[in-house]
Amino acid sequence: SNVGKTTFARSITIPSIIENKEKLVIMLNEDSKQKWQREMLVWIANNIYKKELQKYVVRDGKYTEETKSLLKKCAEWIKENASNHTITIIPFKRYKTEKVIKIIKKYSSLGVKYFLLDTFKADSGTKANENLSIAMAQAMVDINDIIKPASKNVHILITFQLAKSSARQRYYTQDNTGVAKNIVDVASTTIMIRDLFDDELPNGKNALKVYRLDGKNGKSKIPCILNSDKHYQIVFIVKNREGSANQYQVVVEHDMSRNIMKEIGLLSM
Repeated sequence: SNVGKTTFARSITIPSIIENKEKLVIMLNEDSKQKWQREMLVWIANNIYKKELQKYVVRDGKYTEETKSLLKKCAEWIKENASNHTITIIPFKRYKTEKVIKIIKKYSSLGVKYFLLDTFKADSGTKANENLSIAMAQAMVDINDIIKPASKNVHILITFQLAKSSARQRYYTQDNTGVAKNIVDVASTTIMIRDLFDDELPNGKNALKVYRLDGKNGKSKIPCILNSDKHYQIVFIVKNREGSANQYQVVVEHDMSRNIMKEIGLLSM
């Protein structure tokens, strides 16, 4: 919880959608459309226009003329990309898996190939005495049945929350999924993310050793020095049908105030 799942999903998805002129449908189960629009203003300012804009500035109001001009410029970008359906945002009043499936059917028939569901949870109205684990696993199977190559042949990125006990762990596996461990059975790729502990920063007793590969031959390891004043996270690739899993942990610098994420390097095991 509160590790920045939505911010992470936004940062790794939208740039490639824009670059490759694709279309993306975003289904919201938690945050409102208005909050996503505010977050998008910050993301666009820092990532598209490379201008300084922090979340608290948008939240607090009383803008300077320079900030007003930047916000209007970012808003026009959103309107332009919404009008040509590059990015479509659909909020749910009550979350139901069947609604997700209907949306995928509708928009895939219009040529959309990419979807994002934020956040996956049990269907609204699920009773306490029902087997939550089985219900959630079946819901994920139902979503997979509609997106797989034999059906609509589309891609969906789904965020979900790990077991609360995971916050105390340094390494994640599929067992950290929590209530419904089987929900990741149908996934092609499963990525988990956590913040660094204080003792993993430089000069800490468990300071991390991070490296990047030499771009020339891809074999030489070049050490990366972390900055104790910056916010870093570790991305665990715990399942990957398209390549290696568990072998790599990626360290990213994640500025959640500006919605900027940068890959730093790989973690030495």
